[in-house]
Amino acid sequence: MTSDEYWLRPIINEALQKLYENDAYLIHYDDTKDRAEHLSEWAVAFRFGVYLQEIAYQHTRLSLYQIDIEYNRNLHDVKRICRGTIRPDLIIHQRGSNENNLLAIEIKAWWSDSGEITRDKGKLSDLYDSPYCYRNAVFILVGKEQPEIEWIPNNDTIVGERA
Repeated sequence: MTSDEYWLRPIINEALQKLYENDAYLIHYDDTKDRAEHLSEWAVAFRFGVYLQEIAYQHTRLSLYQIDIEYNRNLHDVKRICRGTIRPDLIIHQRGSNENNLLAIEIKAWWSDSGEITRDKGKLSDLYDSPYCYRNAVFILVGKEQPEIEWIPNNDTIVGERA
C-alpha cells in the first residue's frame, strides 16, 4: 500500500458508503432488466464525486487539490495514451499542471461488460507515465450490494523484496 493510498482509502470508502446509503435508486434502477435498461454510470460517478468532494473539504491533505470530472485535457492538448484517448471519471489534481496529479478514478457499474472493465483498468495504469504522472489510480466497480475497489499498481514500482 502506498502512503497516499493509506490516507485516501478511508476517504473513498466513506464516499462509497454515502453513495450506497443515499443513491440506491441509481445503482438498482431496475436490476431485473438487461444492461441496456440501466441508468448511465455517469450518474453514479457524479453522485460519488459529490460525496467525495464533501468529505475532501474536511481533510487538510486535500486542501491544495481540486476534484474534477475529467475534462480530457492535458493543459492545451487532448489526453492521449498508447491505448488511445483517456477520460477517467474523476481526478484529484492541481489544475494547470502535471506536477501534482494525485489520483485518477474510473467507475463502472455492475452491469458493465468485462471487456470495458479490462480496457479501463489498462488505461488507468497508463496514467502513471509521462506526461501525466498520476501518483495513484483506482478502479471502482459499483456492485449491487457493495463496491469492489482495486488500486491499480504502477508497473514501474517494484513490489516485494529482491532476492
